[in-house]
This record gives sequence, C-alpha cells and structure tokens, in this order.
Amino acid sequence: MHDVNRANGPAHSMPFTPMKEVSAFLVLILVGIAALTVACERAGAKYIGDWQKTDEYFKDVISISKEGDNTYLVVTQRFHRIEYVQGRKVPTQWVPEPEQGKTTHSATLHDGQLKISSGFGDVSIAYIESTQHLLFQGAEYERAK
Repeated sequence: MHDVNRANGPAHSMPFTPMKEVSAFLVLILVGIAALTVACERAGAKYIGDWQKTDEYFKDVISISKEGDNTYLVVTQRFHRIEYVQGRKVPTQWVPEPEQGKTTHSATLHDGQLKISSGFGDVSIAYIESTQHLLFQGAEYERAK
C-alpha cells in the first residue's frame, strides 16, 4: 500500500519545530528591545545641548549632556545683565552669578521628559515640539546661539 504522507515526509513532521518557534520568538523580542532603545535615545537627543532662558534680565543657561544609557547631566548657570558700570552706560554684558548660581543635577528620561529627583520631589524638563523650546521650573528656554 502506498503511503501518501511518505512523499511529503513523515506524517508527524511539522513545518516548525518547537526550537524554531522559540528562536523566532526570541528574535522578535530582541528586535522589539532594540527598537525601544533607539526610540528612547532619539527622544533624549533633543534635550542635549546648551539652552538659554528667554528672559530680558536673567539669561539662565542650561547645559544638558548624556551621561549614561538613560541618565543625563544637567548644569544650570545664572547670568545677569549689566548695562551701567559706575553710573555710565556700557554695552550690555552678561555676567555669570557667583558660584552658588551654578548647580549640577543628574536626570533620567521618563515618559519623554527629563526628571531631576531632589529632596523636594521630582522636577521635570519638558521639550515643547511646537516651539522647540524647553520648559523648566515655569520658564522657557531656547537653544543658545
């Protein structure tokens, strides 16, 4: 008697073995993790650089750099405007505040925002897509020129 299944292989053979299915599943998971990692790096990249406050009297500057996989270094420095020296009008100068006007924080990227943890709770730095500015502690910052 002729066995029809013999021409196509044994009757119990399957197109995928359990090992192949597990391997395909693992590859799919790894591709997903890689895509998420790239997306997170891109989300954080828009924060990196120097930013200045859009204020007429104080030009606070924020410098943001990547420190680790999901951590960023945030350095803030306050500058003030000088227009008069000993009562004489001079060209506008931006002078840094003393050292206590400079702070350094570590931040993490969470839900698309940088979060600085402090003793008083989290402080967020948000990127505003429409203006390409940052919002930090109620003030708006633009890329430094």
